[in-house]
Amino acid sequence: MRKLSLATVVLFYTLIISCEKGTQVNPNDFFIAANLGSTNWIAQPSTAYLANKDTLQISGSYADGSQNLVMKVPFQGRGNYTLDSSQASFATYNIEGGVSVPTAQYKLDTTQINTVSLDQSNVYVETGSFQLHFIKVSGSSTAANTLTFANGKFWVALPNIN
Repeated sequence: MRKLSLATVVLFYTLIISCEKGTQVNPNDFFIAANLGSTNWIAQPSTAYLANKDTLQISGSYADGSQNLVMKVPFQGRGNYTLDSSQASFATYNIEGGVSVPTAQYKLDTTQINTVSLDQSNVYVETGSFQLHFIKVSGSSTAANTLTFANGKFWVALPNIN
């Protein structure tokens, strides 16, 4: 049922993407979504260029700020990219009195294949998919030791390069 819900959300956004929008882009339409265990994980994205604008950083903050995903993807056009241990991270937080307190930090599990696909882009928007596997490096003993983002999709605004 949850996978069906994520599929519905992704289908909805795919329909939005395919509509003619010209250069007008609504920031509320952007998303990062995946199955995180049994949860339909949907986050508000942000992006930035790193290095010599040859790397696109895509970050997603879960609704209440309690989780944050960061992917650093080589930005060399359409294609499938395998990420190494330094190119993605995930963290969980408790929000206490409006302050984020870290509860667990994760790094990519390099014993598994971690991929990001850049599917389509124009001057304003990038779409793609991802599959990421993480292992806990620090944090609460009650936090999961491993996490997998499966069937990930994103539609994000490209950073302004001015």
